[in-house]
Amino acid sequence: MTSEQQEPPRARLVFTLRDSQHHPGEIPLSELARIAAETQTLVRRLARSLDQRGGPGRTPAAIESATELMLVSVRPGSTKLEVLGPVREPQLDLGFDLPDDVGTRALDSFLTGLEALARHEPLPDVFDDISVRGLEDWLAAMAASTSDLEVEGSVGARPSRTVHLTPAIARAELSRGRAARAAPIAPVSVAEGRLYAVDLDSGRYRIRDDAGNSISVLTAGVSREHVALLLDQRVRAEGTPRLDEQGRLYALDVTGLALAPDVEGLDTASFFAGVELSRLLEDARPLESMSELTIADLSAGEVADLLATLRE
Repeated sequence: MTSEQQEPPRARLVFTLRDSQHHPGEIPLSELARIAAETQTLVRRLARSLDQRGGPGRTPAAIESATELMLVSVRPGSTKLEVLGPVREPQLDLGFDLPDDVGTRALDSFLTGLEALARHEPLPDVFDDISVRGLEDWLAAMAASTSDLEVEGSVGARPSRTVHLTPAIARAELSRGRAARAAPIAPVSVAEGRLYAVDLDSGRYRIRDDAGNSISVLTAGVSREHVALLLDQRVRAEGTPRLDEQGRLYALDVTGLALAPDVEGLDTASFFAGVELSRLLEDARPLESMSELTIADLSAGEVADLLATLRE
């Protein structure tokens, strides 16, 4: 290594199992193997998410190499598992910090996610669905060995961080949050047409749309006085649809009912008329410099989103 090169520090994680069921400094190989496998899998899933490679498929060799973790010691004092990240290539000292590789960013995201769990906050965006499931599996592996976990980590040039967790409780909270996010959202349908009453006494109403279909309007969420003001007028109804066996809309549980927009005055002929390209370019002028194509003030996140879109 030359004087102009410097070897980046290796990432370091220490998992302290404070309330282990075993003697201090000891852990069954079966439990150690499970913790090791789930830790390695989670870090690689985070790296894939960071590299826009989420979902199924083989992990590229470059990501596997950048995220290879090594167990270097099992120490007493409770039971401490010390893990190091891969050796990083020496870098030239260019007078500024080079961007972190994907392995360093994945380990940093791992620690940031644990901090969010400990504070009962949402996980970072890098935790896609498969990474969240990986975190659940990792917490389950830890919960099988300890009820009191401390994770100390130093990654890259960042300060060392320490997180305390009760793995079983953290996993339960994470599972509840994922189940709530996965709960299906009731669909919303919209119908427009003339509103008329079937039975004023019972508050039964229907809409006849432009195709001549008659749709029942269930107005439990709307006052009868409000509906009365809209009778015999063209309305727009929004709500949860009820479909028949053929998938056709026959009723709406209305959440919103109002006069439909007035479309009588729209110039539909002009709307559908074709326009020549030469007409659209009448006011266009030639580029004088490539700098005119520059998009200013883009954040790092917006740049990442743009690059991800271009890859699709």
